[in-house]
Amino acid sequence: MSALQQTGNITTSHPSVNQLFSNILWGHRGNYLWVPTDCPQRDERVGWSGDTQLFANTALYNMDAAIFLENWIDMLKDSQNIYGNGTFHSASPGGRFSDFFGVVGNSGWADAGIIVPWTVWQMTGDTTIIEENYDAMAKFIDWIYKQTGDTYRGPGSIGDWLNFQGTATQLMSDAYYAYDAKLMMQMALAIGRQTEAQRYKNLFESIKQEFIKNYIKVNESGKLTLKSSNGSAFDLTNFYNSAPVEDNSQCALLWSLKLGLYKNEDQKQQMINLLVENIKNDKKYKTSHPDSNRVNYAENTLSVGFLGVNVIAPILSEVGHSEVAYSLLLQDQMPSWLYSVKNGATTVWERWNSYSLEDGFGDVGMNSFNHYAYGAIAEWMYKYMAGISPDVERPGFKHIHLQPNIDPEKRLTSVSGEYKSVYGIIKSEWNIKGNTLHYHVSIPANTTATVWLPTSDVNKIKINGEPIEDYSKINDIDFKNGKAMIQIESGHYQLESIY
Repeated sequence: MSALQQTGNITTSHPSVNQLFSNILWGHRGNYLWVPTDCPQRDERVGWSGDTQLFANTALYNMDAAIFLENWIDMLKDSQNIYGNGTFHSASPGGRFSDFFGVVGNSGWADAGIIVPWTVWQMTGDTTIIEENYDAMAKFIDWIYKQTGDTYRGPGSIGDWLNFQGTATQLMSDAYYAYDAKLMMQMALAIGRQTEAQRYKNLFESIKQEFIKNYIKVNESGKLTLKSSNGSAFDLTNFYNSAPVEDNSQCALLWSLKLGLYKNEDQKQQMINLLVENIKNDKKYKTSHPDSNRVNYAENTLSVGFLGVNVIAPILSEVGHSEVAYSLLLQDQMPSWLYSVKNGATTVWERWNSYSLEDGFGDVGMNSFNHYAYGAIAEWMYKYMAGISPDVERPGFKHIHLQPNIDPEKRLTSVSGEYKSVYGIIKSEWNIKGNTLHYHVSIPANTTATVWLPTSDVNKIKINGEPIEDYSKINDIDFKNGKAMIQIESGHYQLESIY
């Protein structure tokens, strides 16, 4: 691989999860050689932009990869200038796959030109990457508008690649268009372009309203359906077939929740319920959805492909269902992350079913056993399982959110994570003994942190052996949704709570 220093690490009490993390690191190492390739071992080795954008956050935790990704963005800009009219492309460098199977502006792939700079900025706090790429990013947004105008639709997409439950490709394109507008608003504000930020905010709102009109249907009794079947799947004869499109697909629900593409809190809660029911996939769910592709798979399995894999666990934690995220992480039936581990994998596979006991090896025309994209689960492992997360409002870990999400079923009883930020090493280590959570954190100099500590009683929290009310270095404390929110400065802290 390119000479990138490892900056992150995670170990847990669960051997299979530790093997998964090792597989993610080795897949990363095997594919970050000058450009972020999809796989190192067959006659492809392409810098696919979709793979790159969805893995970028994991890459920046694992390795000191900012300059590596900045270099690749320069290549993507070169492709924008060489191959066409303002859009970014499906791969860079090279023109062979610039527009994958003729899909120009391929959403989920081309959007890497916006997502990767935003992600580097969030992880480093350096706005240089925004300033150097702002014109190219704005050119891409303008190009989309020229294609679809006041319909506020995305330009098209191959969709949620290698999924096990189909989502209409146009829905995915529309969602990514909204995502682009939202990120552009944030980046414009970061470099002082308030007028343009307002324009992107207005664009996002217009896309949101069209999304709601096109995909959210509510019947007379108030029951919501997310019409993710409203459109077609992406199929290529004798090469690739998506799973059939379905309403209320996992990927569609995830992106709607991620971007707030709903009218009100009731619709949001209905989407959360639909997502959890889909993932749990129990007998009742299968009975009421006999035509769903989900009936073919076990409970607590995912059905997303490339465009949902980095979203599913973070969204579950953000909406209060980390227990479901843990069930997905620890599932070892296909499709799941640990299915490959159970079958002896030492890197991450391209497909959930690259190999199965029932069917043997997948189609050799497109079947890699070292393909880092699905390793994007490590983003959740760092941010939510270990709990080391930047503050979106204060990027680069100037302010840190330490937010360990504990497995309520105690299938994992300890997690140790660390990340070498631009300010120094951040450590987050927790273990459970009985009903007591022991939590050790290290916060580097010149930073501050909010600790989100699960607890049933704030008054029983101890810091460095002292009751919290007697500890003088606490700036502020609050309590919300079963967690104490503790504002602290740099230093080393040992916390205990009853939860």
